[in-house]
Amino acid sequence: MAKHTIEISDENGKSFRIEFSMELKMFSGETGIWRSLDRGRIRFNSGRGEIEYPRTELTVGDLYLSPTQGSWGLRLNEYNNMFTGVNDQGTGYLIQPWVLDFEPYRIYWALAD
Repeated sequence: MAKHTIEISDENGKSFRIEFSMELKMFSGETGIWRSLDRGRIRFNSGRGEIEYPRTELTVGDLYLSPTQGSWGLRLNEYNNMFTGVNDQGTGYLIQPWVLDFEPYRIYWALAD
């Protein structure tokens, strides 16, 4: 089991942290659970996460976070490399319905552990 703390920030300097834990599986759908460590920035406090590998980039996967039921609301681009593991930082996307006190759309993420 791999566990990481991830800091997510917007273009105005606001940030919050989440913790994501996933089972390590090679060449199959990596799934896990996430929880917010800093409350009040997004609508949901926990849920599931899934790494998806786009057809155009077979070795680098994006992490999609969703509540326990429903569609994703937070995407961390190029989160995981199949051969080298989790990347240190990147960009992503936060949809408007998830926002409480945060700028939606483009976000930045970095490992904080």
